[in-house]
Amino acid sequence: MQTSLKWPLANLKKIPASGMRVQETVDLSALLADRFADRVISMEPVTVDVIIEADEAGRISAVGSADTVVTLPSSRSLTPVALPIHNEIDEWFVDNEEQLARFDQQVNVSLVEKTVDLGTALLESLMLALPTRVLTPDEAASSKLPQGTDWAVTTEETAAQQSKPNTPLAGLASLLEQDGQAD
Repeated sequence: MQTSLKWPLANLKKIPASGMRVQETVDLSALLADRFADRVISMEPVTVDVIIEADEAGRISAVGSADTVVTLPSSRSLTPVALPIHNEIDEWFVDNEEQLARFDQQVNVSLVEKTVDLGTALLESLMLALPTRVLTPDEAASSKLPQGTDWAVTTEETAAQQSKPNTPLAGLASLLEQDGQAD
């Protein structure tokens, strides 16, 4: 099992037109610990299947998929939850600002000097694929939200309903609306 996916840029520019297929299992846990330890508890080794190609302009593309299991804290209880993640990869690597400027902002492009590091791009792509709401199976099945003394977790819908003004001046707002419509 590899711990990185790095190649010299000059070597990748010489890839034949058919491309280079990379099917590896890579351990990105050290990179994960350096960059995302505050968000992710752990990540199993990542199974990568990509085709790397170089175009006439010397730009490098990596297209394929990555699969792993990521353990995240539950949004409600902070209990560890293991989530299988499948992510499609479509990354570009260029070596100068002029080529970088030619890409649409919706495309994942990395500016590199001498070495293409697919592992870093892969980890960033996987982090973007993580859900923002993570629940244990029990939490997902239950409609009861956590609560304590003088506090309770509410849904956005409940909060919107409860946020309607309930002050003596709130009645004036409706009068002003009616007065504005009468003009």
